[in-house]
Amino acid sequence: MNQALQERLGDMVVDGKRLETLWLAPREAAATTIVMLHEGLGSIALWKDFPYKLAQRTGCGVLVYSRYGHGSSEKQIDKRSVTFMHHEGEVVLPELLDKLGVTRPILLGHSDGGSIALIFAGRYPDRARALILEAPHVFVEEFGLASIRAAKVAFETTGFRGKLARYHTHVDETFWAWNKIWLDPEFPKWDIESYLDTIRCPVLCIQGEQDEYGTRAQVDTIVAKVPGAELLMLPDCGHSPHRDQHEATLEKVAEFVEKIKNQPRIHPDDTDQELRAKDEERRAKNERHTMAEWVHTFKGAVLASEYDFASHMNSQMYVSRFDQATWFLLRAIGVTPASIKQQNLRIAIVRQNYQFLEELRGGELVEIKSGFLAVGEKYFRFLHQMYDSETGEMIATCDSVAVRASLETGKSVPLTPELQEKAKQYLVTPNAPLDEAIG
Repeated sequence: MNQALQERLGDMVVDGKRLETLWLAPREAAATTIVMLHEGLGSIALWKDFPYKLAQRTGCGVLVYSRYGHGSSEKQIDKRSVTFMHHEGEVVLPELLDKLGVTRPILLGHSDGGSIALIFAGRYPDRARALILEAPHVFVEEFGLASIRAAKVAFETTGFRGKLARYHTHVDETFWAWNKIWLDPEFPKWDIESYLDTIRCPVLCIQGEQDEYGTRAQVDTIVAKVPGAELLMLPDCGHSPHRDQHEATLEKVAEFVEKIKNQPRIHPDDTDQELRAKDEERRAKNERHTMAEWVHTFKGAVLASEYDFASHMNSQMYVSRFDQATWFLLRAIGVTPASIKQQNLRIAIVRQNYQFLEELRGGELVEIKSGFLAVGEKYFRFLHQMYDSETGEMIATCDSVAVRASLETGKSVPLTPELQEKAKQYLVTPNAPLDEAIG
């Protein structure tokens, strides 16, 4: 630590919770402040020496804090909601900045912290000077959820818990608050793309090419929707660019900060009235597109005839359960074997991805919840999630794409407008077209 940076570490109460904070004074009193927003399992300590190097390289003041339940901040005692990042960006961060007298900061957010920065800048367009986003999330991907499930296993079976405890006073509460909400059945509905419409400040996105928690689609969405947004993709880099490519990240951030010091806003012609109109439109759009509840499509027990010599449920039985769930989901939109047969059609599964997360044994009770992920001109994409009925733990998932195919030609046929509308009523995540055409 460089004491010349005038380091000050202390606690403050924000939104009724005690938070630990770190302040590194700028070289000049009038310099811009960089506010650092950590990742989902982060804290002040987990940033290590990056805040100090950032302050030295840019000359800016640097404010770092650990969110509620992280680091040495107040212990998490309540369950997080799906909208916890919205609360952080719309309530906690504004209050913290107001109490410290920080105006128009540069927000540097990593992962969940990047999402919080986007929410703040979209909700309060005049309050952010710029955004620097490391591996931000704007929607939920099965790719990332798989890594979060793997983190759960690592926390329970390896030395990961001990390593994480170096950075959190209440490590168990910190980990499970993060892990359980991301794996909550309702969390796939989480989406903040609408906040991008009102962001008016310069944005830099940095993502590792080997990021294990999100694909490039996350940052590509930001670049496509925020005018002038920049993107740096780093090779040989995972989810933490400031750790995996420390110097390259620091150099790019310092270059970006220097460039924006005298740069005008991206939308200088926007008036406050226009921005309020955009914000109201976004909120109305969110209300109109409230996602549907999951459909209960199966409930049953693992029978003795369905498991092997070690009393494990045979993999064919998982597939059979998901097949049954598919028909009950389709029945919810008026598609049944009889109605399909009358139209001289069949349902064809053209893509299917299974994930087996836990083993089932004889006598255990299971249930399946299902919902549509996307509805196209010719296809449905839907997800089945199998749970242990007693513990609520997710056992397996099945992500499928299906089409209606002609019995005569074998080719897919378009969904009727009525059928598309019915399926959209059961969307459990914002409708997103597939990358390639079906049929």
